[in-house]
Amino acid sequence: MDIYTFINSKAVANHCRRIKHQFNTIESAFLVQKSHRHTISEKHIAFVQITATMPDMPFKQKHACDIEFDSFHEFLRQYMACENKALQSFKQADDCLYTYDLFSDNKWLEWGDLFNDWESCLDYAINDYKEYDVKNFRINKRKINSDGSTEHYGNVTTQTVLFNKNKEPLSVDLPWSATEQEKEIFNEVFDSIWFVIPTPFTKGDIVYDPYSDKHPNTPFVLTYMDPWDTPEKLERKKTWADISEMTATGIFQCNTPMDPLLDCWDNYSYYFDLEFYNKKLVGRHKALESISLFIKGDIDLDILLNAYMEIHKEENWKYSKANMDSFNTEDIEHYRQHWGYIEQSLVNAGVIEEQSKE
Repeated sequence: MDIYTFINSKAVANHCRRIKHQFNTIESAFLVQKSHRHTISEKHIAFVQITATMPDMPFKQKHACDIEFDSFHEFLRQYMACENKALQSFKQADDCLYTYDLFSDNKWLEWGDLFNDWESCLDYAINDYKEYDVKNFRINKRKINSDGSTEHYGNVTTQTVLFNKNKEPLSVDLPWSATEQEKEIFNEVFDSIWFVIPTPFTKGDIVYDPYSDKHPNTPFVLTYMDPWDTPEKLERKKTWADISEMTATGIFQCNTPMDPLLDCWDNYSYYFDLEFYNKKLVGRHKALESISLFIKGDIDLDILLNAYMEIHKEENWKYSKANMDSFNTEDIEHYRQHWGYIEQSLVNAGVIEEQSKE
């Protein structure tokens, strides 16, 4: 089994493959379970291969997880059984109805159509939107209201399954009927795991998270990752850290018009999901290049500040002119007062050419 194919980040996967990094049994199972691309069936095949070819290990209790196993192989078997049971529960209507959500244009879109069974719901969603760039479909099993009404937003979701275009389940939630032990096995064990995954990233790199729900495909300048801690701190983390420590911190540019502020990319992404941002930076994101160079020590602070302010003057000027018709009288007067300064600054910086006054 090629464990590197289960790492979400191609950059991280290629790096680990290049240095021939070896993952142990628990680490390999973690990478399989956290994969966004693989189906449940593919993950189960990988789990079986892990139990058949890799040595067994105990799973020790941590503060984030009250359960432990003498055999991690046995845990994987129980996990797979729990997941299969959850899928079967989802497929049984049990006086419930099904609705669908679409993931398109980097966001989830909810729809109110109601169906008596999950297959009809999924078929309708796939066929009706086959001409659109829809990557995944989320099918929700909803409990009917006590008064018998079926209004979409009045229903309570009891279970959700994520499907790909091939109608293959990628993930499933536990049903309400799940036992406390099933909840611990399914929801707690993998999220209580922590270890260091080698990456090719360095401080100041411009990266993005293609799987982020909050800021999908938004570039940011990387400033901190868990593997960069000192060896002493990493050693202490083995006793208490969980997946919440396997995140990345950075700086990104607010995309609000007329807003020059930077914001902190604080634990929005797991670092093993990140990719290098190799596209051309446009608009306000152009400021990230100067920030990256400054963090890497290639330019000084004065150059950074000048470049940053000039980029925002340019973007604010573009926005002001493009939106003049929609502004009220006070807005128009405000921006007219600043246009002369902004335009002259852009000319001085060589960003735009001076316009003829004829």
